[in-house]
Amino acid sequence: MLKKVTKEDVPQISAAIMQSLMQMLHNSCNSAPGTGSGVQEDALLAVSALIEKLGSDFIQYMSSFHPYLLQTLKNTAEYQVNNNRGGVKPLLTDLKSAERLDTVSVLRQ
Repeated sequence: MLKKVTKEDVPQISAAIMQSLMQMLHNSCNSAPGTGSGVQEDALLAVSALIEKLGSDFIQYMSSFHPYLLQTLKNTAEYQVNNNRGGVKPLLTDLKSAERLDTVSVLRQ
């Protein structure tokens, strides 16, 4: 859905979108092992689409998104999320591609 939103409109709705996506990630990270992978994958796909639209402006969300990203990376029970086409790897690629967004520095925080 975010891929159809214009770049001009994304800044107006990005805060509400990120709040909802982080709530989804929070709930799925705290669910029983093996039950949250679909939700995590969908949320990460949406975050990835938001990064594509916002570019370097996504940095405003990194401090609050960072814990969920790390939790997803550490979550071995949700292995398919980390290795799926729609999981963490494409998200990290999008983060790195976002103009002036230093992924390595962000992940070290």
